[in-house]
Amino acid sequence: MGMIVSRKMVSKNGNAGGAVAVALPATRVSARWPLHTRMEAWLVDAAYIVAGCIVFAIGMNGLLIPHQLIAGGLTGAALLLHYALPLFDVGWWYFLLNIPLIWLGWRHIGRRFMMLTAFGMTFFSLAAVWISPSPFPVYDPIMVAIGAGVLCGLGAGLILRSQGSAGGLDIISIYLRKKFGFSLGSLGFAMNGAILLAGAWFHDLQTALYSAVFIFICARVVDVVLVGVNPQKIVMVISDHSEAIALALMQQMRCGVTFLQGEGGFARREKKIICSVVRLTDVPRFKACALGVDAKALLVVNDISEVAGQRTFAGISGPAAGRQEKLIHGR
Repeated sequence: MGMIVSRKMVSKNGNAGGAVAVALPATRVSARWPLHTRMEAWLVDAAYIVAGCIVFAIGMNGLLIPHQLIAGGLTGAALLLHYALPLFDVGWWYFLLNIPLIWLGWRHIGRRFMMLTAFGMTFFSLAAVWISPSPFPVYDPIMVAIGAGVLCGLGAGLILRSQGSAGGLDIISIYLRKKFGFSLGSLGFAMNGAILLAGAWFHDLQTALYSAVFIFICARVVDVVLVGVNPQKIVMVISDHSEAIALALMQQMRCGVTFLQGEGGFARREKKIICSVVRLTDVPRFKACALGVDAKALLVVNDISEVAGQRTFAGISGPAAGRQEKLIHGR
């Protein structure tokens, strides 16, 4: 497909379009796991890939192809070849383009990832050939780009939630990053930019611009599928009255806090920095509570990339509310 995605430390370039770097679930199947657990993990990954390929194929065959729009990544290259040489269906062009990449990935990338990717590539190619709905009754090019972006982004996001992919430029992106340390964002931009330039050259500029809208929408939808709408923020409080602020937060908001050791750069005085994860709706109350104790306190509120594991408050442990994978830009 056509996205640059990173699994925690390893990045990959998915196959739908757009440029997004994404952190996927960090779960890894270990050989030490029981056989039934490993099989279950494989089946879950396969289910994500199958569902994503079906949804992507519906969006591609129902909206993209009837309006001659272009996707990003290897899917875009397959579409350009299909438009120029309709002798082969998009699915077969995609399969042929992936063959050397599968060989490259098998030699230089993880075997489990490549086995799932080979499965995803094959299933996507078949789905692109077999799933051919009637063109959707959408005629405004902008609405076509938006609709296709939503469907294909949903499909690509489901695929990328697995520990594999559906082939495409993911493989060469990971290889180039491992071999030469290239930036995934730059790779994604260059690859998709080249596809759009080719579309403008062989078709027209307007088609390329509508395709760029599709790629952008697709990338944003993938972000939502992988990251979700995280209702939590991480807040850091820097104050000379950290103990009093922490006590107020715990008593008034029942909010767990963690102290980090810090040191002022100018005065060289040690300070305790309060770190806490709170719901988005609780941020105003959190700020009011902290500033009520120390009006000169500095609060830093950041988006949170992932909340997982156990939280402990007042001796009571429980699972962290919410879970999310992080998305960087580059697809």
